[in-house]
Amino acid sequence: MAVVASSTAIPKCSASEIFAGLATLDRTHIEPFILSLHAAFTTSVLITALAVSPLWSRLRRR
Repeated sequence: MAVVASSTAIPKCSASEIFAGLATLDRTHIEPFILSLHAAFTTSVLITALAVSPLWSRLRRR
């Protein structure tokens, strides 16, 4: 999920080359790429916490 979200921050023509390791990001694209990775990972953590919260509440009741 994070790779898909962060790939929207880079030019589509060079995305496959960058993810294959054949090219690198220049300074104008690296900052949005890193920010989108942070946002994707934060969203993943929040979704996971929401998914696990019912399990935690069940375990506390026992």
